[in-house]
Formats: sequence, C-alpha cells, structure tokens
Amino acid sequence: FDDDCDGTADNGLTFVDYYVDADGDGYGAGAASNLCSNPGVGYVTNNTDCNDVDATLNSITTEVCNNFDDDCDGTADDGLNFVNYYVDTDGDGYGAGAAINLCSNPGAGYVTNNTDCNDADVTLNSITTEVCNNFDDDCDGTADDGLTFVNYYVDTDGDGYGAGAASNLCSNPGAGYETNNTDCNNNNAAVHSITTEVCNNFDDDCDGTADDGLTFVNYYVDTDGDGYGAGAASNLCSNPGAGYVTNNTDCNDSDATLNSITTEVCNNFDDDCDGTIDDGVLITYYQDMDNDGYGNAAQAIQQCNIIQGYAVNSLDCADNNALVNPASQEFCFNFIDDNCNGLINEACGNLIQGDDIYSSVSVPVANQYGTGAQPSIILNLNLATDSPESSAAGSDLWLLVTPTSNAVRISLSGSTSVQDDNEISIYNYQTGVIGNLIPLLVEDAVQPNNMGVSTDGGNEVLLTDQLTAGVPIWVCVRNTNGMPGVCRLQIANLQGSQTDIGPYTQYTGFYSNVCQNFKVKFRPNATGYNVHRIDNSDVNSNTNWLYAIPSVSGTVASTICQLGKLVPANLTSNALTYYFKVDVNYVLKDAFGTNHFVVANGAVASPVGLNPEGDLYLRTTDQCPVYKSVAGSIATNRSVCGSSNYNWSFTQTMPSPSPFDVTVSGTSTSRILPISVIPGIGQNQVYDVKVRARHLNNVDYTNWGSYKCLRTIASAGMPLEIEFEQRLNSEAIVYPNPNGGEMFILVNYDRRDYSQCQLYNQTGQLVKSWNLTDEQSEFRLNDELASGIYQIRLTGSGKTQLLRLIIAK
Repeated sequence: FDDDCDGTADNGLTFVDYYVDADGDGYGAGAASNLCSNPGVGYVTNNTDCNDVDATLNSITTEVCNNFDDDCDGTADDGLNFVNYYVDTDGDGYGAGAAINLCSNPGAGYVTNNTDCNDADVTLNSITTEVCNNFDDDCDGTADDGLTFVNYYVDTDGDGYGAGAASNLCSNPGAGYETNNTDCNNNNAAVHSITTEVCNNFDDDCDGTADDGLTFVNYYVDTDGDGYGAGAASNLCSNPGAGYVTNNTDCNDSDATLNSITTEVCNNFDDDCDGTIDDGVLITYYQDMDNDGYGNAAQAIQQCNIIQGYAVNSLDCADNNALVNPASQEFCFNFIDDNCNGLINEACGNLIQGDDIYSSVSVPVANQYGTGAQPSIILNLNLATDSPESSAAGSDLWLLVTPTSNAVRISLSGSTSVQDDNEISIYNYQTGVIGNLIPLLVEDAVQPNNMGVSTDGGNEVLLTDQLTAGVPIWVCVRNTNGMPGVCRLQIANLQGSQTDIGPYTQYTGFYSNVCQNFKVKFRPNATGYNVHRIDNSDVNSNTNWLYAIPSVSGTVASTICQLGKLVPANLTSNALTYYFKVDVNYVLKDAFGTNHFVVANGAVASPVGLNPEGDLYLRTTDQCPVYKSVAGSIATNRSVCGSSNYNWSFTQTMPSPSPFDVTVSGTSTSRILPISVIPGIGQNQVYDVKVRARHLNNVDYTNWGSYKCLRTIASAGMPLEIEFEQRLNSEAIVYPNPNGGEMFILVNYDRRDYSQCQLYNQTGQLVKSWNLTDEQSEFRLNDELASGIYQIRLTGSGKTQLLRLIIAK
C-alpha cells in the first residue's frame, strides 16, 4: 500500500528473498518470494535444501558413501576417499584384474593391490620366493629373476672337466655337467687340464700345446753303434732308443772304430774326428849330424816315427861337434859354449884368478837338498893360484854364493884322475879388502891317507846353520896336497818348513776344534820339526809356545800332530787366528861320516784359524737333579785336547746364606775331579759349577764354560718359615692368596739384562719357566708348589741372578 501517498507502495523499505522450508529443517527450496516483511514460519532466506521433504538432508549434512548427494552440493559422495579395489579370487591377499574405485571397502574377496599374477593359485603372488623353475613365482613379470645363473658344460667322459657351449642355468643340471670347459677331449677321461703332460706328441693337459714343459734333447743317428752319432739332430722329449745318441761327434758313422775318442794314430787319416789328420801324433824331429843325440833347430821335419840322423830335441848349438851339447861339461878358458846354454866359460867366471876376488859372480844353489834340481859346477883347480885372501898354502878358487836359508850343505867331489886332498871354507862377503880373510868355517875331514867313509880324499861336505838367508858369502875351495884336479861342487839349501793344513781344514785354513790334525810341509832328510807359535804375521816376532813334533816310532820324523798341542781350545764366540813358523832339524853326515846336527829356520809365518767349538761344562750325568755324594767324583762334558789340567769354580747357591766361592785346579790331564778335593764342600748343598781347560803351556786357558748345577746328597729336614734371600741387587716377594689356590711372584730386575726367569726345586729340577718381556714382572702359580726350598734364576746377556725362596704351607 502507498502509505505515504508518494505514488509507490512500500517504497523505501528493504525487500528480502524468502524460500519455502517445507520440512522445517531451516533450509529452503523452490522459487524465491521477494518480501519487505518476514512471512513467518515455513519460510527461510536460503534455498540450500535439495530435498525439502527430508529434514535430514540439507547443505550442512555430512556426505557419506551412499552414491547420494547428502550435502546438497550437487555431487554424490564428493569429498570422500576413494580407493582402488581388486578382486582376490583365490583369497591369498593379492588381487588381480581391473580396479574398482570405491569410497568404502567392498568386503571379502577384494584387496587394494593387483600383484597376483595367478588369482586362481593361492601359492603364487608378489611375495612368493622365486625358485628356479622357468616360471614367474614372485609375479614381477620375469621368470627366475634374482637367482644365480652359472655356466654349465657337458662332461661326456665323466672326468670332471667339461667342454662345448655353455648352458646358463640357475640350478645344477646334475651328472654329466661341470662348471669348467677345460677338457680338450671330452671322449677320453684321461685327458683334461690337470693331466700331466707326457711325451706323446699330444696335448695331454689341454693347454693348447703338445708336449710342452718337457725337456727336449737333440738325438743323432748312431748307425755303426759305437756310441757316437752323426747327421742332423732330432729334437725329442724322449729317448728314441737304440741307434740314437746325444752327440754328433762321429766323422764316420759306418765304422764303429772311428769316433771322437778314437786314439789318433799316424796313418794320414783323421782317426779322432777332430777335423785334423794325424794331429797330436806327429813329432818334430831335428837333424843330428854329429849323432850326439841333440838336434839342430834350423833343420826340422815332422814325422810319425823317428828316422836315422834326427833327434827329438833342438838343443844342439854345434851340430858338427859331438862334444858340444847340453850334456857336455863346460870347460874353462876354451871360449866355446860347451853345454849350449848361451854362455861361454860361465863356470870359469866364478873362479878367482890370482887375487882377483872381486870378479866372481853368483853360482847356482839348489832350493832344497835331496829334492828337485841339484845343479853343480865344475872347478878346475889346475887353473887356480894361491890368492892373498887366504893365508893357507895351496891353490884356491873363490865363489860368490847367496843362500836362501840359514842352513846349507856344500859338497865337493874330488878329482877322479889324481889323488887330491881338498878343503872347503866359507867367509863373510866383503869387498875392497886385500889381504887375509878370517873364515867362518873350514871343512877338511877327509885326507887321502884317512878317507873315512869317502872313496875319494878330495871329497868334502860342509854343513852349517849359522848363515843368514839372502846374505851372500864367499866359498873357497882349496887343494892342500899339491895335487889339484877337476872337481865338481854342489851347493844346496836346507830349508825350514811351514804349515800344510789344507786337507785338514777343507782348504779354508780354519779348524773347528783342537782335536783335529795339524801338519807341516815335508822336508827330505829332516829328522824333526819344531813348531813356533809366534805373536803375529812377522816371522821374526816373539815365540810364545814351542812344540817339537814327536818322531814316528822314535826314528822317522813326523809332520803331523794334534792342533791342541799348539793352541788352547777356542771357547769364545769369535774365530781366532794364530801364526806359526816351523824350524826343521837335519842330521847329515860329512864326507868322513860324522853326523852334523843342523837346524833350518822357518821363513814363513803361516796363519791358522780356529772357529769357536762346543761349550765346556759339568757333564749331564753329574748335573741337577742328580744327587752326588761328596765321596764321589764329577767330570767335564768332554775332554779338551792339548790340556794340562782343568780348573773348576764352585759357587754355593742353596741353602746356606753364607757365600761359598772356591776354585780348584785338577792335578792331571784327567777331566774327572773327586768331590772330596773341593775345599769346604758339604752335603745338602747346591752349587753353580763352571770349568775351563789349561793348555799344555800352563799359561793359556780356555774361557770359563757355562754354569751348571751340582747337588750334593741332602740331609733330612726342611725349613718351615717363609724366607727371602736377596742376591745381586735383585728382589723377589711372594704374595700367597689368603683364600688359597693362587700365588704371585713379583721380581724386580733390569729388563735390558735378562730374558728368562726359571723356577727350580730343591733338587735342581726345573719347575716352571717364563720368557721375560719389558712389561712382565709378575708370575702366577696355581697351588702347585709344595713346601720347600726353591731357586729363582734370571738369565740373559751372559749374566745370571739367583734368588732363594723357601715356602711353607
């Protein structure tokens, strides 16, 4: 109504849309009624009711899964969680087929996965374990995946080795298959990769090569069967047998008498197959026109056999004169080289004419009388005069001689044509002196009317050992009865000796012990050998021990003695070297038959090595735990060769706390010592014993041997108190466990000096032993020690410390 008469009804008022709410749930529906006043019950200002006949359905109703639009938003079941469900026909919890997307579980027969590859078999699904069956057991789309596949090879011959193409399988196919393909012959069980290769031109070990690794040798055909082959080599790994040899040194394989060891004979043929005819059998002959047995070097021919008018040597310097050759005597003053040595009148050059003493030259001297070359010279005393250097009457000849030893033998053979009487004298070498010289020695033992054992009054033998090696002397030969002749003079050294120990030391010069043999070099005519042990390698150094090697049966000079007669045993830890020179005694007769004693001094200082030998100590049968009666005896573990006696040292270790140290010297070479001679030794005692040997010279000793334990027979009784004795700055403390069962021994010691700790019982028997380390000072014992006396011994680096321990329980 137009209440204000402005021509418009209800103008200026607020109009609102109202909707019918038929079910009274506060939510309207249908067409709107636009009114300026509330029409009252049954109307609302919203139209959000999609079912105005059901008060439970409107815009604030909770949507549930019912395929219906519960919240009136135009969509059924919106806002709910939809899940894909799959049919599980076999009920194994794993589905298959197309998905059904639902907002609620459809119940039994449905699952939320589609991992079943066989929904008709409850045993097959995604968690089934894959087995080797060529089937997809775990439903991942691949059969037998995740399994180990191995290559198998057919083993036809059953030898454990396969061949051919591989079968890649996840399970062993069983007999007839192997995992290797190392068989090169699958039809022969004896042929495979570990078969030993034998010589058969076949690849036995399947490495691709026949007969590899075998030794191949060149064989040659031996047609004539003489053991020597010829021709081309056959390189084989096995001996082809008869008719083959391993050498090709036969130059005629059709003749068994001809090969490389055939003796070459003079036949213009190569008998020994060395490629040269008559080699080694052709002899060079030299023309011998004067038939003196010596040929001319300028006229040589080669023949197999000697021919008339030729000699086998070329030593003749005048082949037209049979009196001139190397065997001829050199005559003085004929200006001919009589003996073909290239010198003219060389023997005469040694002679003194008148007082010309200073024109003499050296003469040959034999190195050793009785062995080797014994040269001589001819002296024609008819050419001599009475020289002023000798005041005695008679013609004399002088010679300059240089000996190589202090001892010489000068022998003069008188003339065979006159009854001469001669003498030999020797003088110090001097020059620049005119007038009488004083002789060192004169020899004139034989005279024509008193020839002794000599058959010639002109014979003389001078023997002396008063010379100096290398210092020249004058030798004067004189005729004393006015009947001079042609004489022969021989001068020989009498040499000292030296060591000859090669065979006894395997040519090393070192001995292993002094009981082995020592040898000196043999000297002809020697009657004895005196061995000097000298200070050093200077042959003139001081002699500190002299030993004369005893003769064999008292008559024949021996060259061998025991090394222990010369040096003491080496009980050190290092090899020792000694030096020796050897003098030689000679007893030789002069021309009259009188014996002369001559000593030739040794001129060589020979080194002799001696390696360390075994320790010297108390023998095992006398050592603890053996009980020894004081009425009995003890002995060393062995004899030491060359000893005059043995020294024994005794140090008491148990049970008395009083020090007991005594040294006893044996009275003979015996290694046995009566216990009764040991001053102060008693019963029921334990001693540390060591021993050494004194050499025959009563000066040198061996080192002391190692300590060994000596136990004398015990008396009854045993201390029952806990007692401790300290020795050598070492301590031991025993802590028994008050609850029983275990005991601790603590030892303080310098770990740099000791390496082992040993526990001995009262009989000296070892109870326990520990190796010492830098960290260990405590030693544990179970309840294993009976009451009694024990000894703790620390050893190492050549030192020993002893502790006495007495335990009572």
